[in-house]
Amino acid sequence: MLYNHLKMLSFMLVQCRTFSYTVKKPYIQAPSKGKSSLNSLYILIAYGIGALGQAMCSRDGQLILRLRLEGGEYMKGKMIVLVGMMVLALGLVGTPASWANSLTTNDVTFNLTIENGGSTLRLNIVSAGLTASSTWFGANGFAAFEVKDIGTATGLSLTGWSNTDNALSDNGCANGNTSGGCFVRIAGPVSFPTNGPFNLTFNISKSGGTFDLTNNHLKVLFTINGTTTINANCVGQSFGDCVTGKVGSLLSTNIPGTSTPEPASLLLLGAGLAGVGIWRRKTATV
Repeated sequence: MLYNHLKMLSFMLVQCRTFSYTVKKPYIQAPSKGKSSLNSLYILIAYGIGALGQAMCSRDGQLILRLRLEGGEYMKGKMIVLVGMMVLALGLVGTPASWANSLTTNDVTFNLTIENGGSTLRLNIVSAGLTASSTWFGANGFAAFEVKDIGTATGLSLTGWSNTDNALSDNGCANGNTSGGCFVRIAGPVSFPTNGPFNLTFNISKSGGTFDLTNNHLKVLFTINGTTTINANCVGQSFGDCVTGKVGSLLSTNIPGTSTPEPASLLLLGAGLAGVGIWRRKTATV
């Protein structure tokens, strides 16, 4: 039912022609106690599309849309506009387009985001300086990390870094297995001044699947004067990509976060609100 409403109202919006559309009353009545309010929400979204069409197409003075309830009752235009635009703000602008996950611990902030239309997973690690209370105090390098439980993404790669399906441990990516990827920098740890500050960004690409950070898990390994060796027998472990010089604890945690609206959706809301203003001004001067 919602699909039919949206299809008809969207057609009206594109054609910008006078249109009268009947909405069955049960779809806007308050739901009975204990029942879902989705039907009411759906029809309000339909009203919102109609209101946006009215705002955008009223430059030539046409009556674009007249919604009426079954039985002949007409909804007032202002009510459609105000309620409809509120729902559009929630339904369109609130649509998640990217994830912004962040965690600050031990003087370091870890940010995980999905970028470039979902094709890139970005890990950003920032610190204004490590203090004596930080588990990584004394660090001057970042050598390895593991990301897992990041959706269905496959074929992960990061320029300049090796990637295996091993799990990250104190000595690098050796033994175990991961549902994501375990990365070791081929040319040795990324260096930074002892105890920072530092701002490191890594863009991980994929060959298939979808990134999803809902249940992500991140491991990181900082070093003091560390080294890396690819495809070797790691100390005390099996064959893998090895790291020496680990400092402090091996971070292993979920990076919590929430979805954020994309700029295009914000522009859509702005355009819709501007259209409402124009429509109300024209209505007042008729």
